[in-house]
Amino acid sequence: MKKILLTAVIALIGMSAFAALPKAGDKGYLYNPASGMFINKDAKLAATGDAVTVINEGAAAELEGAEYFRFEFSSGNRLNFNGSAGLIGTGTSYAKFVVKETEKGLIITHLYPNAQGPEWMRDPDLTGTFIVANGEELGFKAFEELDDFGYWQFIDAQLIDGPTYPIALTLPTAADKLMTVEWINEPYSATFTPTADLQNSFKIVNLDVTDFVKYGYKKIVIEFAEPVADGWNVHAYGEGNDPFFSVKDATKYEVDLSEGNLIHDLTAFNWFGCRAPITISALYFSKYAVGEDPEPEPEPEPVATLIPADNAKGYLYNINANKFVTAEATLGEEGVLFDVKDEGPSEGKISWSTYTTEYPGRTFYLRRFYTNERATALSTDGGITCTTMNGYAKWAVYEVEGEGLLLVNLYTRNDFVQGQCLGADESGALTLVEEAEAPYWKFLSQEEYEAIATSISSVTEKASAKGIFNVAGQQVKVLQKGLNIVDGKKVYVK
Repeated sequence: MKKILLTAVIALIGMSAFAALPKAGDKGYLYNPASGMFINKDAKLAATGDAVTVINEGAAAELEGAEYFRFEFSSGNRLNFNGSAGLIGTGTSYAKFVVKETEKGLIITHLYPNAQGPEWMRDPDLTGTFIVANGEELGFKAFEELDDFGYWQFIDAQLIDGPTYPIALTLPTAADKLMTVEWINEPYSATFTPTADLQNSFKIVNLDVTDFVKYGYKKIVIEFAEPVADGWNVHAYGEGNDPFFSVKDATKYEVDLSEGNLIHDLTAFNWFGCRAPITISALYFSKYAVGEDPEPEPEPEPVATLIPADNAKGYLYNINANKFVTAEATLGEEGVLFDVKDEGPSEGKISWSTYTTEYPGRTFYLRRFYTNERATALSTDGGITCTTMNGYAKWAVYEVEGEGLLLVNLYTRNDFVQGQCLGADESGALTLVEEAEAPYWKFLSQEEYEAIATSISSVTEKASAKGIFNVAGQQVKVLQKGLNIVDGKKVYVK
């Protein structure tokens, strides 16, 4: 988050708070105050600009006190000079500018009409000229001919786009009887403890808010970390000590920017006898009116997922067959406990295979608990086994809503294919199958495992009975979705 230091120095030398040279990586808008217009992505002037990111390449040899800059739009194109075509917003090369900070603003000259540029781009008539606003186009003038339309500002993107903009807390000078200051958090939370009467916790002098009002800001907000003790006051408009307002028990104080464009003395100070500390937790401009606050964003609803968390321990259960992965890496009524090692997000589409699911997922190792054996795809002959091999065992795990998990092989050995899914043949041996044939899986906790294992035993006891039974061993009249036992045989209904 960018921070600006607003002090009496700015007011004294008459510079705008937005005229300073930006730093490498800063994102903002190139604005011409005289025309009231921004540079857009087509390198023309418009009421609404396009933010650029600054690439700073150090001190410029051509102009004392200037620096080399490139300005890159979010599209990747850069503010560019293209010979007789003038300034355009395209390309990634030949886009270097010389920028200097002056008291009236930034002056910008294109670098490549001079001898450093490629010959086809040179224009002797423009060498040494500076960019100016010319109607809705951008033009060029020599330095001695520059008028107000040749001075620019680089405005922080957050100032234009955000609902708030931070103010850096300026420390009081020695003349302000500086008290002990303890910085406790970023950005700029500070606890101030007075040692005498009428001491300033922070102080900003002659704060010109004209530009902030122009960009839609309506107030300055001072936030306190806890209710303020009796004896603390806030002073804003007006010179001297009047007017000031008590902030006893407050957690926030708002300064209305409609009362004037110059805040002479913005400070919180203690009254006679008050030695209680005060903590300023935030100081910022806001585009909300006095007394208004943004609606708090609702807490996101927790997303239920079948995908296990990192280090989760449980059992891999084949929903379609109502069986567990056993220690021998086959399907059976008694499963083996796995330990999940989460290796990060899965791509959602495995581009090097025919697997094209768009479900978001994770990448896992499935490791036998208390051993280093992993569920591993070895070959089509060996099938899926639990092996002591450390590698070759990575799976992409995707959730299909309302169904279960798909486990996708990420390793190719012999004629195994990356992108095939974990499945099982009629004998219960684990194998790899295409997505269309893949069964769904669940990763069960100990409690879930025991409950289902008990139901499997119940079903087994009724396997010879005539009729339709569910996985709980209860007789039903019609087939249910999922696994059914019909006259002793397993029937799966999707």
